[in-house]
Amino acid sequence: MASQDASVRSESTRWARWLIFWTALGLAFAAQVFLAGRRFGQPSDTWGQAIRMSLPDWYVWGLFALLIARLKQRVPIDAVSWGYNFAFHVAASLLVALAHFAISAPLQTLLQLVAGEPRHISTYFFARA
Repeated sequence: MASQDASVRSESTRWARWLIFWTALGLAFAAQVFLAGRRFGQPSDTWGQAIRMSLPDWYVWGLFALLIARLKQRVPIDAVSWGYNFAFHVAASLLVALAHFAISAPLQTLLQLVAGEPRHISTYFFARA
């Protein structure tokens, strides 16, 4: 019984550390978005908007990091089959990047709509006239 309690505590500690790590990354990038908005004349970007833009993006990367770690264990790049496994990892990285964009862009748009800030994602990539 004590062994199960220790296992549950260990697992919850691991998830708490995971959440803290990806939250810290998200907040660091939110600060960057906020300060860049101020610097480049987009004062409409508030701290809350910067957080809504950054945190979900980094949480998605955090989930993908679990998948990537599993792929690394299952398909290691070693001296025996490095060519095939390297090609596998290149293809997998492209798929993960595409999946990240396919999840993050609609998620950020949804969060902006819920917050009452309808703003198309293209405004972050293209200069306004």
